[in-house]
Amino acid sequence: PPGATAAPRAQTGRRSTSAIEWSEALERCQDDEDFLAEILALFVREQAKLIAVIRGAVEAESATELQYGAHTMKGMASNVGATQLRGIAYTLESLARAVQEDPSQVWAAAATQGLADLEQALEEVLAEIHEHLTKRATVKSPEA
Repeated sequence: PPGATAAPRAQTGRRSTSAIEWSEALERCQDDEDFLAEILALFVREQAKLIAVIRGAVEAESATELQYGAHTMKGMASNVGATQLRGIAYTLESLARAVQEDPSQVWAAAATQGLADLEQALEEVLAEIHEHLTKRATVKSPEA
């Protein structure tokens, strides 16, 4: 409609670089590899519950729940250095906030695309975390 403000759209496209900025993640853990491993394991455990909240919010078209879930995912992504995931979560959070401020906005398509982008980025992050933790376990295990 004339004069309507378009809702922010989630970022799309795949990155050719790492899904995790490992130096940033390690710095956030004060260069403590063991602490980083704990944070990564916590992220892996908690992300499924959180993505379910975000998915449910998109399906129910609940801007309040979407803002909560996206904000929480943004923080979790920051903790593990997942910059692309953090950016997508920020975009979803901004979308939800904009809809709360102006409920007349049409946002379902943008939220659905944002969720798809978030899930794709999350898969990439989880794959890197799994690889990192597997390598770490191999290095830390005593040789026979």
